[in-house]
Amino acid sequence: MNRTLETVERLLAILFKSSIKELMIDGISKDYARSPTTLVEIFEEFAGGGRINFYPSDSKGRCHEEAIFMSLSKKPKHAQKLRRKEFVPLDQMLQHVVQHMQGACQKTTKTAVIVTDVINTDVFAPWVNNLKNIQDVDGKDIYILYVKPNGNYEIINHLVDLSAF
Repeated sequence: MNRTLETVERLLAILFKSSIKELMIDGISKDYARSPTTLVEIFEEFAGGGRINFYPSDSKGRCHEEAIFMSLSKKPKHAQKLRRKEFVPLDQMLQHVVQHMQGACQKTTKTAVIVTDVINTDVFAPWVNNLKNIQDVDGKDIYILYVKPNGNYEIINHLVDLSAF
C-alpha cells in the first residue's frame, strides 16, 4: 500500500471509527483544549498533513507529489462539527482533481486519491477522459475510494473504467 492510501486510511479511521478524544498517536495521548473540528485540522493533526495537498481546503499552498480529494455527502460518525462548506459534491471535487492534476500541479503531483461516500458513475462520466489521460498519458496514479458508513472503503476505479493499479 502506498503512503497516500495509508494517510487516507488513518483519516477515515479518525472520522468514522474513533473519536478524536480517544486518539493516541505514536503511543502518546493528546489532550486538547479545543479538539480539531474541520477536515483540514483533523488531516493536519492526525493524518500526516504537511507534504500532501488536501481538498477541500481554503489554503492555496505549494504543489506536492500526493493529493487527497475528499467529497463527503454526510457527516462521519466522529466528525459531527464539520462545516457545510467542507461537503463538496463529487462533481465539483472531480473538477478540482482535473484542475490540480492537469493544471496547477501537473508537473509535481504523482498520486491522487479521491474519497467519496457516493457511488454514481454518471457524475464521473464528464471527467473520465481527463482521468484516463492523467493515468495513461501522464503516468500518474489515481485511486477512487468509496467509503462506507462504517469507514471501510473499496477502490472503485473499475466502475469508471480506470486502472486499479
